[in-house]
This record gives sequence, C-alpha cells and structure tokens, in this order.
Amino acid sequence: MILELYPPPANERVVLAENATREDVVSAIFDRDWNEITFVVLKADDDDWFEISGSIQPFDGLSARVMESGEEKVSARAPRSLEEAAALMTSYLEGDNHWRVKIPWVD
Repeated sequence: MILELYPPPANERVVLAENATREDVVSAIFDRDWNEITFVVLKADDDDWFEISGSIQPFDGLSARVMESGEEKVSARAPRSLEEAAALMTSYLEGDNHWRVKIPWVD
C-alpha cells in the first residue's frame, strides 16, 4: 500500500512509502505536530484507502475515514489520541479488521 501525507499549509501530496510497513505508518502519525489540519492516507487504490486527518487543536480534532470498494465510511467519533489513530491505521494495513470494531463507523 502507498502511504501518503498531505501536510499543511498547501496540503500537497507527498508519498512517504510505496510499500508501507507498520513502522512507516507509526512514523507518519507520530512525526507530525498535528497543530494544523494534516492528512495521512494509506492507499491500496482509488477505491480502497484509509485516512487519518485533522489537528490536535480542540476546535478541530482528529477524524478517521475509510473507502472500501468506492463506499465511504466516517468514524462516528474522533480517534481519542494519536495512539488510537495509529492503531486504526496499522490494523487496516495489516488486514486484521480490528479497525472495524475499535471505533464505530457510519456510512
């Protein structure tokens, strides 16, 4: 999977890894300051990807989105921490499906 970053202020795409590993994902989440809106996307293809976005500012917060076979789902609540955001994204990467139950999702 391709790991992409869309950093502030321009949010222009940066490819962090072509064949992302768990370490790549953890680094992508924790090596950001998240003080401005940031997007980290783990992408299998245009119809299948997982995104953590937002900022740690109280008025923004974090968000998780997933696209499966072209159908989008959004987390019903914000990830509570960067640790939870990283756990969700690594679960998606590893295909263990724990991300589906670690946080509620809405279509």
